[in-house]
Amino acid sequence: MAETDRHELQIYQLRVVLRGISPLIWRRLLVRSDSTVAQLHEVLQIAFGWDDEHLNRFEIRGREYAVYRDGGGTIGIDATAVRLCDLNLRTLERFVYEYDFGDSWIHDLRLETTLPVNPRNIYPLCVAGKCSAPPEDCGGPPGFMTNRYYGAMDAMLAYCSPVKWPELPPSARPSFVFASAPRSVEPNTPGWR
Repeated sequence: MAETDRHELQIYQLRVVLRGISPLIWRRLLVRSDSTVAQLHEVLQIAFGWDDEHLNRFEIRGREYAVYRDGGGTIGIDATAVRLCDLNLRTLERFVYEYDFGDSWIHDLRLETTLPVNPRNIYPLCVAGKCSAPPEDCGGPPGFMTNRYYGAMDAMLAYCSPVKWPELPPSARPSFVFASAPRSVEPNTPGWR
């Protein structure tokens, strides 16, 4: 067994805030420490309702990690080859995820704490959050805020509502809950696991 394979599984509690938007759009996520950076990309896509149609990158301690896209290539280190636990993140450490280089949706991530694995949960989980994410290709934070201010997009006028858990027992809750679900998530599906 390689040294990097020996790892005590933990759960990372991440707070993710979409930069440049007021009021804040945020999510609190629980992800396995043995998840890859590429899997974290998938989690963020689902948690914020993005369609994964654009290039993306993480910047962690000055290094860039990205998921390969046909026609777009990769920027920096292949995110499928790096596990979160291999980054040796410290509690309260921050890093950045950027999605869609045209609109430049920058997500600030912070490792709030590490938790033991709860065998009753299927990870990843979105356990809290506020406000629906903006629609794709709306001009980034400046375009979104301008359109919201002038009321150009009716859907954006009521975009901000607290996340509400469905009236289901905990074992039947979906892995992710959205302020406004952009796509359906079947109960008890493990997502990418």
